[in-house]
Amino acid sequence: MTAISVVTSGEKSQLRIIKKLKERFIKDWLDVIVLGQLQRCECSGYDLIIYIQERFGFLVSSGTLYSLLYSLERNGLVVGKWVMRHRAYILTEKGAAQLSAVSASKAQLSVLLSEVLHVNSSAQSTDVEMLGS
Repeated sequence: MTAISVVTSGEKSQLRIIKKLKERFIKDWLDVIVLGQLQRCECSGYDLIIYIQERFGFLVSSGTLYSLLYSLERNGLVVGKWVMRHRAYILTEKGAAQLSAVSASKAQLSVLLSEVLHVNSSAQSTDVEMLGS
């Protein structure tokens, strides 16, 4: 787990915090991102790397992505097939069901995120009040 370690204030540090959180989110949810894209169309590993870079502005390494694809394949969530000279991946029924379950949990995830941010914002206002005393 990576901690946020930006201490300085200002717009640049805020942008760094957002960038780190975005990278962390993408890394932690990479399997869901890949399954979601495979639900739309079959893709090669290269296609997925390009999609993630264009959609999220994050360049995932080929080692990370192919390792994930092999893991998803071992777990029966995707199937790889050879098309010409590249391997294309397709979402299985099991993968679609898992993606559906994640999608159905959106409301619960939103509540959790709201609770986390509420705790942080109230702790921050307490710190500011203490500094003003």
